[in-house]
Amino acid sequence: QANVRLEVDADVVVKFVVDRRNYSGGYQYTKRLFVDGSLVTLGSAESPVVFTSAYDDSVGGDTNGDGDATTPSAGDWGYIRLTGAGSELNHAVIRYGGLRDDNSGSGEIWRNYMVWVNGASATITNTVFEHAHDIALYVSGSGTPLIENNSFSDSPTAVYVHTALATVQENRITTAATAGIITVNSDAILQSNVISDVAVGIQSNGGSPQV
Repeated sequence: QANVRLEVDADVVVKFVVDRRNYSGGYQYTKRLFVDGSLVTLGSAESPVVFTSAYDDSVGGDTNGDGDATTPSAGDWGYIRLTGAGSELNHAVIRYGGLRDDNSGSGEIWRNYMVWVNGASATITNTVFEHAHDIALYVSGSGTPLIENNSFSDSPTAVYVHTALATVQENRITTAATAGIITVNSDAILQSNVISDVAVGIQSNGGSPQV
């Protein structure tokens, strides 16, 4: 709901139920979280807020009660979408998401990103992104988000900026099979990011990103 602030306390673990039913060729049942107001995580370095798969027994215990019968994997859930003003993701851990088909019919509209900042000016700091199906963090629209001092690993693409005037700085990016950072028609500010073990460090398609 717009203009509503959702705060998540330190040490809280949010697990998305895994539903891999395949309908008309697409994954249309994987779970999402829409935030039209603001999402604020109140984590700390010692007690982060965690968003993960219900199959992830490493935090919050064996939620689905099946012992070792299931293990988490990239794409177990869909994405978190931030569209309102004032979201602050600080000291969070986000993993095993990023696979969703948003078309309820026979076609396919893929949203293969784990966190989607859509036209919002969110602040994302001190957060760990790992094991995304495709894109860990997707930023689009007219917002001016700050993405600073985060860690991205084991995701094909860490950060994808489409048109938004994002500031992406002082992040650590590793193990990206496609690219560390991709910008499309964006003048994003890309500063002091440490990128290693990736296919392409920074890929720009249109716009004039400041590197």
